[in-house]
Amino acid sequence: MTVGITHNTFVSIFLADFANADPAGKVNVIGAGWHVVAMSDIGGGTAPHALVVLISVAPPADDVELSTRLTLRDSGGDVVAVPGAGGKPQFLDLPQVVKVGIPKADESVAAADLWGQGKIIVNLPGGLPLNPGEQYEWVFEIDGVGGTRWAAPFLVLQPSQLATVDDAGHPTYTQGDIGV
Repeated sequence: MTVGITHNTFVSIFLADFANADPAGKVNVIGAGWHVVAMSDIGGGTAPHALVVLISVAPPADDVELSTRLTLRDSGGDVVAVPGAGGKPQFLDLPQVVKVGIPKADESVAAADLWGQGKIIVNLPGGLPLNPGEQYEWVFEIDGVGGTRWAAPFLVLQPSQLATVDDAGHPTYTQGDIGV
């Protein structure tokens, strides 16, 4: 079954140092919630990172397929291109079908009461060759709906522009830095 977006679809999109899905389908995330990434001293790209998209669809939403698209956009709203095979530009525009299913529950729980769950995890272990000093955002859409409503913005800086950087190239903060 394929369905379109409804008013009862919720999406969370965020950046992390690393993410994966375990055999039970849960998402394991390390170092989530940042919005500034430094260029790596190795390879000329950003620090390694991951993009996580969590999708919840109101019942009934078992065995549903959603037409989705993830794009990396620059501050002008244009889709970012990186060098691909043979030096040809490869646009970071990733359409895919995401299957949404309900979690397994015992018979006392009606399937019609469970929200469908889907996920996309994109690990970028080599980072991305982006321009320091520029703002970017990953934008997520379902059936062409979403846009900046479902986005993960971030700023790329040189390591020297950050007061303190961890081993992965992400800024570190103290309580005073974040106003706590």
